[in-house]
Amino acid sequence: MCWFGTLVAVNLQTSFMTPPFGATLFYMDLENYVTFGSETETYFTYSSQFPEGANVDYLLTVPVNADGRVQGFEIYYQQAITDNFGVAANYTYADGEQTSNVPPGGDDRLVGTSEDTYNLRAYYETARFNARVTYTFRSAF
Repeated sequence: MCWFGTLVAVNLQTSFMTPPFGATLFYMDLENYVTFGSETETYFTYSSQFPEGANVDYLLTVPVNADGRVQGFEIYYQQAITDNFGVAANYTYADGEQTSNVPPGGDDRLVGTSEDTYNLRAYYETARFNARVTYTFRSAF
């Protein structure tokens, strides 16, 4: 998928403090985002209805380029529990919308954009070994 656009993000971090916390506001203006559209194509078809063959119109769902936008925010937090063990979490809210090539009365949701996403992580680290366990949630897209 190749798309172009503009991203504006404002980030606030407390990485110099313990525990680290941060928040980001973002806005993306997308151009040439690949989504789905419909078009009618005519194909020469043989079938029981057309044993000699005939040109038949088919309504196809095809990839098309469209414009869109995504805006939202992310927050994250990390906490060491002991010298070697800790937890981290982040949450992202994204409001995506297709802004071109939307059929009248059609769905303007941006394909592949989940409104809610979060991750929960636990980690263990030593000088010779590290392990991480992560749970990820993504709302319908």
